[in-house]
Parts: sequence; C-alpha cells; structure tokens
Amino acid sequence: MHSIESTQAILEDLIAELPPPLFNGLNGGVSLTEDAPLHERSLPGRPLYVLGAYHRDAMGRYILLHYGSLSRCYGHLPYQDYVAELRSVLRHELRHHVESLAGERGLLDEDREQIAAYLADAADSRPGR
Repeated sequence: MHSIESTQAILEDLIAELPPPLFNGLNGGVSLTEDAPLHERSLPGRPLYVLGAYHRDAMGRYILLHYGSLSRCYGHLPYQDYVAELRSVLRHELRHHVESLAGERGLLDEDREQIAAYLADAADSRPGR
C-alpha cells in the first residue's frame, strides 16, 4: 500500500516531468484528495471508481486526483507500476484540460465509449446470458 504522502510526492515528480505550458490556464492546479468516489454509472458488485477529474467551473480550471480510488485500484501494485498508473491518470486529466482549451471533445467521447463498454460487459456477465 502506498501512503497519501508518498503519492503526493510521486505526483509532484510527475508534474515536474511535464513541460510547464501544459499547465497554462490550469489556475487551480493539480490536487490530491483523500476520497474514493464511485462513477455515477457504477454498478453494484462492480465498482467503477473515479481516479481523477478535470473541472472547469466557477472556481476555474483544475484537476483532482482521488487518492482513495487510486489506492483501492492500484495500491497493491509494486512501486514502479503504481507510478506508471498515476502518470497515466495525470496525463489523461491533462489531456482533458488541453482539449478543453482547444474546444476539442475527443477524450470525452473515448471516456463515454469506455463507460458503454463497462456497462455492456456487466450486462453480458449477468447470470442466464
């Protein structure tokens, strides 16, 4: 299990890897929260955790990464694999930010397709199918 403190340190290192212009307009920066929210479409017995989220609202533009979700999904992984998953989540949310600035929606569409696949897989896995 990786602590929230070590996850914060990893996150800071991952942010430092990236070119500063990627963060332009991200006035709220990147924050790590303790929570483990479930996606609104999460199904009983098949939890679908929200690992991170890009926000654009009255508070501005910011990214929240959810330590509780990351820990539940990847906390068992060896250090390097955990870092790789955290890197992937951070870059995913940064892509949302960059696409938002550009008026693009490609990643939003990809996310919707992943949710549809999750729901279809769950429907195919029901007893009697």
